[in-house]
Amino acid sequence: MANFRIRQAPSPTGYLHLGTTRQILFTKLFALKEQGTYYLRLEDTDRTRLQKDSARKLLESLSQLYLLPDEGITLVNSYKKYDEISGPDDFYGVYQTGQYGPYIQSQRLPLYHEHSQRLIDKRLAYWSYLTEEEKNELQEIKKINKKPINYFKISLEKSGEDLLFQSVQSGLNDPLKPVLRYRIQRDDKIRCLDELMGQSEFDLNLEEDFIILKSDGFPTYHLAHLVDDYLMETTLVFRAQEWYPSIAKHQTMFLDYWGCGPKYLHIPFILAETGTKKLSKRDGNVNMQDYLDKGYLPEAILNYLAFLGWNPGTEQELYLEPQDFQTLNQERRIEKLLHNISKEFDVSKLSKAPARFSLEKLNWFNREYIKMLTLKEFVFLSDKNRLIQDKTNKARIGDYVYLVDFDEQKVYMTYDERMPGDGLYYPLGGGREGDPIDSLIREVKEESLDQLVLEKDKIMSLENIFINKPFVYHDGESWTGKQMFFYVYPLAITDIKPQKLPDSMNEWFYDWVDLASVIEQNRFIKFSLWQNFCVSNHLPCFEPTEKIIEHYLAYILDKNRITVLSEIGSESDCILYYKPPNLEDLRWKKITIEESQANLEEILKFITTQKPELKILQDRLYQTTKEYIALTPVFTPNFNPKINRIIELERQIKEQITNLINEWENRIKNWLKEGNRDTGSYLWPLRVNLSGKTKSPSPFELLAIKRIKVDEC
Repeated sequence: MANFRIRQAPSPTGYLHLGTTRQILFTKLFALKEQGTYYLRLEDTDRTRLQKDSARKLLESLSQLYLLPDEGITLVNSYKKYDEISGPDDFYGVYQTGQYGPYIQSQRLPLYHEHSQRLIDKRLAYWSYLTEEEKNELQEIKKINKKPINYFKISLEKSGEDLLFQSVQSGLNDPLKPVLRYRIQRDDKIRCLDELMGQSEFDLNLEEDFIILKSDGFPTYHLAHLVDDYLMETTLVFRAQEWYPSIAKHQTMFLDYWGCGPKYLHIPFILAETGTKKLSKRDGNVNMQDYLDKGYLPEAILNYLAFLGWNPGTEQELYLEPQDFQTLNQERRIEKLLHNISKEFDVSKLSKAPARFSLEKLNWFNREYIKMLTLKEFVFLSDKNRLIQDKTNKARIGDYVYLVDFDEQKVYMTYDERMPGDGLYYPLGGGREGDPIDSLIREVKEESLDQLVLEKDKIMSLENIFINKPFVYHDGESWTGKQMFFYVYPLAITDIKPQKLPDSMNEWFYDWVDLASVIEQNRFIKFSLWQNFCVSNHLPCFEPTEKIIEHYLAYILDKNRITVLSEIGSESDCILYYKPPNLEDLRWKKITIEESQANLEEILKFITTQKPELKILQDRLYQTTKEYIALTPVFTPNFNPKINRIIELERQIKEQITNLINEWENRIKNWLKEGNRDTGSYLWPLRVNLSGKTKSPSPFELLAIKRIKVDEC
């Protein structure tokens, strides 16, 4: 075992647990530290708890955390490239890579049976024919005698040597359904070394023979890891401390059978926030995907989890700096984060005591890294996260296709002419089961009256941007969420003639619409997502409009205040989705509505006098922001010749918006002071009038960002 190899072996029995995520993170850090290989294999020998989709969901969560393995079970992923890969697996839908496969244990049954036979031949394993009643009776006797059960002696007396050491095939075909036990009980002591806990001595007289092959032919963990960890040349078995009592059994097995084995390290578990018990599913907040969906950044999650059981011995907590967010995309940032931590990662710095989970501390890490995000990436991630939160309870496949003329920047949409107040456009698609792409092709053909037949390979998905997440319907069937598809083949607007088509409920009209107009009012597609899609696929993109610029500037208010991305809109929605306030909300404390309205009219007149002069500053802010948005894709590459200009523009945006806010604040407060006016009775109705809400950013921030015409004041 010249090369360092370390693994994790999750079971496909549910979601990715927070504790499992930490173990996989530590596994990756060990591999980086030793310049070795981190691999994943799927432990699916317990067929009673199997969940078909959980293996893929687990890998999808790891992919979002940039923790896919170097080898083993994996996904075909844009960030993780493999020289050779096979799959997908017919059952789980996952891929495998590496020379030690298969990495799915249920596909390794012939190997386990082969080594079970060898153990029988060495008289290290035997068949046990004990019934459930007999086993229960032995447990009662054990409670009285307080001595381990001698399963070998009892089985020998009951069944005889021939049955005990019959072949694997005979044992598995036996209608009495025996199980194969490992023969460990003997008068001996063994010294076991745990890399963290140190050396301990175990008396094998106290160890009972245990099951290694079940009657269904599947191995238990004891046998599976004996075979797999040796044949896959595992250097270090890194696992939860709950397995520490089994170290004597497992090291004995390796010494008995192979003559040597891997090293072991058992990491203490994570305590719940109360600090009194192990963090479990009953506590909630243990599903890693939930944290990702809420908008916790992978950088924050990994940085925080590294400190759960590890301490570098310094004051440093954040292992990334603001310039990393300016010059590196997220994949490279995670790579640098893990590299930075691995340089200090060492067994001597691991804690022997359990670590306590703290949501407050995780929130701190997330807030700090959100502040470091560039405005461009913050908007992109927030828009993306917001779509994930937008769920529907409709159990159907609802996919949409956008037919785009990229040269003209127009999109083929439907709308109801009889509802002009709606102002909404609708893409093609929705509602059909089966292959979504085939459904879209059929629907476009039908609804264009056979004018257009789409080519399947020209339909591209806006990856990972779902309108709602997949969920399980009441009958247990899974349904996929809505997704956007774009026809990227150069499609001229003259290719399709607008048609008036009958519908079961309405008469819908189809026409070409400016893409900018659609994206401005579309809650599913935002400019940040569209621009990144175009850049990624080398497609042209229209310039940002004033409404799109306002969208970016409004998000600055969220960026400075939110803890997780799912809170996006808490400050900006009053600008982006403004609704006039209720009259009663304008009233300040004990004064009357009439007095509040009079104060509002008075302060608005003053604002009108200042608006033309300060609009020059706002125009400059909008122009700077427009150049910034148009200049760069969401994620800048490791080297970008325009990077200095990009960084400078973002600095200017921050400076200009701060100056504009200060200008409004100084002018209005001076006006209030000069007239000896009560601050609250004027600023309260002004803020509510500008935001439409009783809780919102300051009126100075709203005036600086909102595109308000003078006569709208």
